[in-house]
Amino acid sequence: MIYFDNSATTFVDPKVLETFNKVCTEYPGNSNSIHSLGVKSKELEEYATEKIARLLNVKPSEIIYTSGASESNNTVLKGVASRYKNRGNHIITTHLEHSSTIETVKYLESKGFIIDYVKINKDGLINLDNLKELINDKTILVAISYVDSELGIKQNIKEIMQNKDISNGMLIFINDGQNNNELLEKIKNTLQLKNTTYLKRLNACDVYLIK
Repeated sequence: MIYFDNSATTFVDPKVLETFNKVCTEYPGNSNSIHSLGVKSKELEEYATEKIARLLNVKPSEIIYTSGASESNNTVLKGVASRYKNRGNHIITTHLEHSSTIETVKYLESKGFIIDYVKINKDGLINLDNLKELINDKTILVAISYVDSELGIKQNIKEIMQNKDISNGMLIFINDGQNNNELLEKIKNTLQLKNTTYLKRLNACDVYLIK
């Protein structure tokens, strides 16, 4: 069988599985516990977080672990809405998003937030002119899937971020990470752009990690 569904989920890398099994057997303690096994697990957790932070050119404190993609999407969307509701109540997204994003913005809409959906071109890419038209002084977040898990369409995130009419002072949530080999390099590049705060969700099943 030849597997062509990596946009939805990936096989676990053997090295990842080997490390996972080793951690499960050699680090059984709860990292929040104060006994020796807990401290040992905490040290490993902090070591791993520091390595990830260096890889992404971010601070360890900027990395948040969740149980999965749906929880991450809910955390970001509801968290940003709550934190910045004094600045505005307008959120922009697309109809290509994961159901956990769509259902969350619908929930926020029921709470008084204004949700706009960017027009999609025939090739599946976001219509940048429409996105620029939708942004106003009440916009607090733009949530966009990097790669669509069903169609495999890859949005030109860097072009979006480098467009000053879109990204200047804006919170942009880059949702989904199904572009595999290019993912980490793209994240590092986009996170280095200035004047914009970027929130990125990296899902384990998209990059050969444990589901």
